[in-house]
Amino acid sequence: MSRASLLAAPLALVLAACGATTDTTELDGGAPDASQDVGIPDAQSTDATPTDGGPPADAESSDLGERPTEGVEVGTGWENFIALQTNGTVELIAGPQGGSPFYGFHIWMAARVDPTFLPTGAMVNVDILRADTQESLISGGFYTFDLTPVAGGFEAFGLRGTLRNCCDAENRDLQLTVEVIDSRGKVGRDRRTVHAAGPCRDPLNPTYDPCP
Repeated sequence: MSRASLLAAPLALVLAACGATTDTTELDGGAPDASQDVGIPDAQSTDATPTDGGPPADAESSDLGERPTEGVEVGTGWENFIALQTNGTVELIAGPQGGSPFYGFHIWMAARVDPTFLPTGAMVNVDILRADTQESLISGGFYTFDLTPVAGGFEAFGLRGTLRNCCDAENRDLQLTVEVIDSRGKVGRDRRTVHAAGPCRDPLNPTYDPCP
């Protein structure tokens, strides 16, 4: 073997070793440079705020509370509008059909609206709810007629809230609600918490208690 061949063999081994080292460095999957973007989103740039599950912006305005809203006030009264006081009392009225606890009693309801409502062909919807369960206690409660002009606006009265079962309302806190929709679509609502006074007694048979 020549002297040149003897010198070339060790050199080839050294170069092969260097090549293997270089390949290993490129494929070792080491940790990335800390300065690189590894795909973690910036907390300040996320859109969690609009979808954080909080109440909608109009949640407060959708709660009627114990106040007139949008120019409407709920009341009581047969021949005229009588304003209600929060936690005041309303009477359970025995109807002319007889004072059976089932559909035999009602509460007179009424509504007052401001002059921005059109009085002709207005829809007036009334309801009576148990204050503790929000269960509706009446049958019907939908009316369409012309509102009566009065000083400062218009009124509707003599609206019969017929109770499906008077015993469900006897001596309970109730919520009287009213919704008025005029002929051009203007809407107003109100509600008031009151107490139903008196037992469900038929005047023709006052000694009989249908709600023992």
